[in-house]
Amino acid sequence: MVNVKICGLTRFEDAKLAADLGAWGLGFIFVESSPRVCSVEQAQRICEQLPKDIEKVGVFLNEDADKVNRIVDQVGLSIAQLHGLETPEYCQQIDAPVLKAIQNFDLNDFELLDRYGCRLLMDAPRVGDEWGGTGHESDWQRARTIAARYPLFLAGNLGVHNVSQAIHAVHPLGVDLSSSVEVSPGIKNPEKLRALFRLIEELNG
Repeated sequence: MVNVKICGLTRFEDAKLAADLGAWGLGFIFVESSPRVCSVEQAQRICEQLPKDIEKVGVFLNEDADKVNRIVDQVGLSIAQLHGLETPEYCQQIDAPVLKAIQNFDLNDFELLDRYGCRLLMDAPRVGDEWGGTGHESDWQRARTIAARYPLFLAGNLGVHNVSQAIHAVHPLGVDLSSSVEVSPGIKNPEKLRALFRLIEELNG
């Protein structure tokens, strides 16, 4: 069973459709430099109308821990995705379960990954100031090794064109998609979402 997280949401109708189609989680980006940034108030309004059993994930990048906790509480987030260089000690300060992005660390340092003690996410490495949504694939071979040891979500230019191959290559706990199901940054394409979930349903059998 592969879980699907749809990230970069900014509109209720997109979030509701993803939830109705069977998404495990919905991601809201609280990084000002992102073209998919969602305001705290906007995310709160959306999350208040969503089913309680779906994971509401806030994406943060090297943010002050107290600010992360305030947003988690105000929006009603169930998971904090930390996409920067946050340490295991930092993660322990967060008042919600953490999904930790690891692509910018030494992926051979299992001692470090052990210390996080949470679900991990592997995206493509950062490009300049872009920490995600770069349009590049992650290293599936390395991801497979990590997924064999830790609960791993796979991201990095995933879409209908390659998600089946990625799942078979890596065997992740879940996949995380954003740009491949969009019309424009933050605006999802309903037909692309439906096509994705039809494929995932077939894969989950």
